[in-house]
Amino acid sequence: EVLKNFKYETIRSFYRDWYRPDLQAVIVVGDIEPEVAKKMITDHFAALKNPAKERERKYVDVVPRKAPEAMVVTDKEATNSLLILTYPFVKDQDEVTVGDYRRQMIRSLGEQMLNRRLQELAQGANPPFPYAGAGFDNMIHGYESFQAFALMSSGDPAKALNAVTAEFERAAKFGFNESELELAKKDMMSGMEKSFNEKGTTDSKTYVEEYIRAFLNKEPFPGIANEYSYYKTYLPGITTADVNSTVKQWFANKNTFTLITAPDKADVKLPSDKELLAMTTKGFSQEITKTEEKVVASELMAVKPTPGAGAAQMKDEGFGATTYVLSNGIRVTIKPTDFKSDEILMNGVKKGGSNSYGVEDRSNVNFATDLVESMGLANFSPNDLEKILAGKKLEVTPSIGDIH
Repeated sequence: EVLKNFKYETIRSFYRDWYRPDLQAVIVVGDIEPEVAKKMITDHFAALKNPAKERERKYVDVVPRKAPEAMVVTDKEATNSLLILTYPFVKDQDEVTVGDYRRQMIRSLGEQMLNRRLQELAQGANPPFPYAGAGFDNMIHGYESFQAFALMSSGDPAKALNAVTAEFERAAKFGFNESELELAKKDMMSGMEKSFNEKGTTDSKTYVEEYIRAFLNKEPFPGIANEYSYYKTYLPGITTADVNSTVKQWFANKNTFTLITAPDKADVKLPSDKELLAMTTKGFSQEITKTEEKVVASELMAVKPTPGAGAAQMKDEGFGATTYVLSNGIRVTIKPTDFKSDEILMNGVKKGGSNSYGVEDRSNVNFATDLVESMGLANFSPNDLEKILAGKKLEVTPSIGDIH
C-alpha cells in the first residue's frame, strides 16, 4: 500500500536531501590511467552542488533493550523458517591503532571458533538445524550487535534455539580450548598469506569493497603488506585467555530479541511471541558442560600410494601446454599461467556422465555429488576433515555432467 500510494515529492525530497556531493565518494580501481579517471570524474560529477540549505544528518542514539523480547512473523511468500537471536546493540569501537587491529583479530578468532562449533552441530547425527551462523551485525550506523541465525527444517524451533543458546552459554562459561584456537589461527594465517602472495593479482572488486568500508565506516586500510606484518607479529601471541575474555563480553547482556520468520502455512506449527520468549529463557537456563578436546590425525593418508611413471610427453607450443601420458594410461595436461600468484586449479575428467544412467536413477545422479560433499573421507568425519585441513587452502568439488 505504501509503494502504491506514496507522494512523488516524498521520494524526490529524500533524493535532494541525501544524494548530495558532501555525502558521496567516487571510487575507481582498475587498469586506467589516473589522469583519465580524474577527467571522467570531473566531467560527470563536478557540476553537482549541495542544496542551499543542507539538511543536517543526525544519527539516532540506540537505547539498550531493558528486557528480553520475542516475535514470530509469518509471510505467505516466505520459503523457509529462520530463527534469529540478537543481543542488544552497543556502540562500535573505532579501529585506529595497531592495538585496535589486534583486538579485531581476537574477535575474528572467537567468531571463527564459535561458527565451527555450530557447523559441527549441523553436520552431526540428528542435527538441531541444517545450518547456523553467528557474527556481528552493524545494521544501525555506529552500533553493532552480536547475532545468530539458524535455519529450521524440523518445525521444532525449541530444538534449534536450545542448541544455539547452549553453544553461546558454553562459550561464555568455559571458553575455547587450545586446539580450537590453533586451528583458527592456522586458517586465519593461511588466508592472510594467500592475500599477500596474490597482492599483484588481487581482484579490483576487493579494493573497491575495502575503500567503501573506509568511506562509510572509517575502517583503516594499511595495505596488505602491513596487514601481513601485523598477523606475523601479533597472531602467534594471542592466547585462549585473550579470546575467552572477549567472547564472554558478547553474551553478558541477556536482554535479547528472538525472532522467527516462517511461511504462513497451516501445516507450519509455530509458537506465540510469549511462548518463544519462554523458550529463549529456558534455553539460557540449560545445564552446560565443557567441550572436550579431541585429538585428530595430522595427515589424510596414513599410507602413501606407490608412484607410477610417465610413459610419454607431448608439447603443444601454440597452447603453451604439456601433456603427459602416465603408466596407468591417464593423460595429464599442464599449462602454466600468471593469472594468480598462489593458485593451482586442477580438473579431472572421466567419460560417463548422467547419460550413462536410466530414468530410474535420475534422482540418484542429481544428488550423488551433494551427498559426497557432505560426507567425510575414509575414517574421517566432515568435522575431522575440517580440522585436518586447517591452514590449507584446498577445495574439492565433484560434479556429474551429461557425458563426464
